[in-house]
Amino acid sequence: RTHMAGRGTMTRVRSMLLRSKAHVRWFITPWKQPPAREESEGDVERIPSIPWDYKMEFRNPTSTHLFMRNLELAVRVTAKTFRDAFPYRSRVAIGSSFTAVMAIGMMECAIQLNDPHLYMPLLVKYTLWNFFPSMIWDTIPADTVAWSLGLDPLEIFRQFGSEAADLAAKAKMNMGVQGLKVARSILASFMTLTQIIRVLQTALKVSEWHKEAILDGREPPVGHGIHERFIRMGGTASDVTELSMARY
Repeated sequence: RTHMAGRGTMTRVRSMLLRSKAHVRWFITPWKQPPAREESEGDVERIPSIPWDYKMEFRNPTSTHLFMRNLELAVRVTAKTFRDAFPYRSRVAIGSSFTAVMAIGMMECAIQLNDPHLYMPLLVKYTLWNFFPSMIWDTIPADTVAWSLGLDPLEIFRQFGSEAADLAAKAKMNMGVQGLKVARSILASFMTLTQIIRVLQTALKVSEWHKEAILDGREPPVGHGIHERFIRMGGTASDVTELSMARY
């Protein structure tokens, strides 16, 4: 009985070793390559094999294309910059400030005239022509504007004598004109500088946003390049290739 038990144990051990060898042989056997098409099937028409090079599809842009692409990008960024930099409240504030600048300029010219109501064209022209110079602390003299309209400054502007009362009145008028000129220049230059800084900051943010939006697909790519592409990947022995050749 002991001899029979020993033989049974040896048989089980031998079968386990055989199974282990089979598993090891299966594990270390390399993966087999898919069957290639036989040479006898070479008479079937195939899509020609083209050596892949990205320059064949994405060619280097010409100087004209680069200019048009940069122009389109500048137009997009500029349009969004002004939309974001000047919302409704900002436009109201800018309009109010520049209206105040023009009103101050009109008062500045009016206090120098004998009768301001008779020379409205002079007041309007002085205000308009000194609007942009106000941004850089400059002023076109009132008598220069009067001469441009064919008016004699000696007749329309206030004249003062050499007496003490006249000199005091002249000094008072000059101080008023100078005060209004300073107020006009401060307001105009401050608003101009503020808007320039706002536009520059907004332009930097819009440029970064536009780049990310193009990469994320929220904005279309710049230029007239390739908009979409269909790619089908298949093996050398593909029935889909044969079907495509038959159809197209």
